[in-house]
Amino acid sequence: MDLENLLEESFADRLREAFSGADDEAEGYCVKDYPEWPIENSAMCPKGGNENIIWGVEFHFYLPFDLNLNIDLGLDMGKGLAIYLNEKVLVEDKTELWWAKDWEHEDVVHIKETFLAGPNHIFVYGLEGCCEGSQSLRV
Repeated sequence: MDLENLLEESFADRLREAFSGADDEAEGYCVKDYPEWPIENSAMCPKGGNENIIWGVEFHFYLPFDLNLNIDLGLDMGKGLAIYLNEKVLVEDKTELWWAKDWEHEDVVHIKETFLAGPNHIFVYGLEGCCEGSQSLRV
């Protein structure tokens, strides 16, 4: 990739690219279908650590009609996050986010969107440097 394209690339795209390029043989790497929420890497993944984590969480669902939804994400993403809805960047945040397990906390990420009838996909990517707190969501 040339420098010009790299400079134009968004934080969200770089984060998604880093996750996609993660070594699935690395200690602590795991994939879980339908994990129990709240989730923590250190509890969910064999040999999962609580620092230097890159998260990738996917939600796939089908709607028979358009629907207005409010989704709250309680996250510990100390190095930033990116949220895609149907391949479009919805949220891109490079700040430290820690919801402190409090749905009233200012770092809770609120998504208020009209989801269109048909297949929908939400991808959440995030980075955590140290100490990993719980990740949770509510609709």
